[in-house]
Amino acid sequence: MNTVKRYKQYKLDNGLVVALQNTPTETIAGRLNVWHGALNEMEGEEGLVHFVEHVILDGSRKYSFEQALRIIDSFGFFNAETQLDKTIFPVDLLSEDIELYLDFISDAVFHPSFHLEKVEQERQRIIREISDNEGYPAFEDLRITNEAYYGKNSQYTYYIGGKEEVIRNSTIDDLRRVHRRGYHPNNMNLILVGGLPRNIEELIEKYFGHIHIRGGERVTFIPNKPLTEKTIFHTYAPDLYNKQNPEESSAALYIKIYAPTKLTDDEISFAVLDSILGGGWKSLLFQEISQKKGLAYYIKSSYNREHNQGILKIRSDIHANRLEETINSIFEQLSFLKNNLVSQEEIDRIKKKTKYYFAKHFETNEGRGSLIEMEMKCYNYGYIMSELDKVTPKRILEVANKYLPDRDGNYVLLLRDPLKK
Repeated sequence: MNTVKRYKQYKLDNGLVVALQNTPTETIAGRLNVWHGALNEMEGEEGLVHFVEHVILDGSRKYSFEQALRIIDSFGFFNAETQLDKTIFPVDLLSEDIELYLDFISDAVFHPSFHLEKVEQERQRIIREISDNEGYPAFEDLRITNEAYYGKNSQYTYYIGGKEEVIRNSTIDDLRRVHRRGYHPNNMNLILVGGLPRNIEELIEKYFGHIHIRGGERVTFIPNKPLTEKTIFHTYAPDLYNKQNPEESSAALYIKIYAPTKLTDDEISFAVLDSILGGGWKSLLFQEISQKKGLAYYIKSSYNREHNQGILKIRSDIHANRLEETINSIFEQLSFLKNNLVSQEEIDRIKKKTKYYFAKHFETNEGRGSLIEMEMKCYNYGYIMSELDKVTPKRILEVANKYLPDRDGNYVLLLRDPLKK
């Protein structure tokens, strides 16, 4: 297996970065990334980048609302999503529709009509979305837990959905202002993988090349800092109460632990440690907590190092009448990793799983697009596999002792307990 280096990357005169790769398929998977996300909002704009994303494809200077709907429906898949640092527009379509897509997406993102009727419809939908999220029983508990881990005003706790009062009172001029600040070719990249026509570069130039450079600013993520204390939240969660058999009610457990960020010396070794700890049915946590002791149906860990973020999360629904036993058992597994060498066989198993993950991605246009996006960030298959080759049982022991806390160490724990008095 190789990297995806056979893709072509270049830049238009106006700054648009383009990545192309041909595959012997009849479809094309693509993504337009606009580096204008929720964190680009100013005070009083909370939620407006998300609002723009909701309505930007609903008609443009060239296409009416009705025409836009028909075009979007003609593709296999077309969507939009707001993230902290960008807005993305993924698409999957027949190769024969690539020129229509390029014509439509360029006109929509650079010259949206902000159709009044659709803006009002989406305003109500977004308000409902915010209300649904904030009405979710765990919303407030998770919010305060995230603030305890990242800090109250951290980039990572910023709510993409925004504020209901901002959405309710915003005008089309407000949407145009927010859009105008970030939707520029020099603030975007376009990735296309699949059965590309021979003249694909000419088509991209035709529909994107005439747009002028104007502005835009990418978000810089600040690494979160190591925890300096233990924080425990034990909250009453009546939504988890088992009315049929109260004594068998489950409590929701969340543990957050500081971990290394991407492209640091410890990253890949810690990723292997995460898999050993809670990455599947063979993991230490699953075997001990679920299989042997029956304290939970499932339990897993997940390691996030994106955006300069470093966090290990442990998540499970556990027996509410056996909370202390379960928490002690979890920390016993952390202690095991800090005091024992794992087998080389276990490391080799995870390495093979990683190879499978990449092989699976190489088999689809969408997967190749994801790998190209990784490679554009200097983070690729070759780097990961070379770093994996350096992982040894001793390195796992080292990173376990460096990052995993004892029961009295520094971490954030949330217990949502239906039996709490």
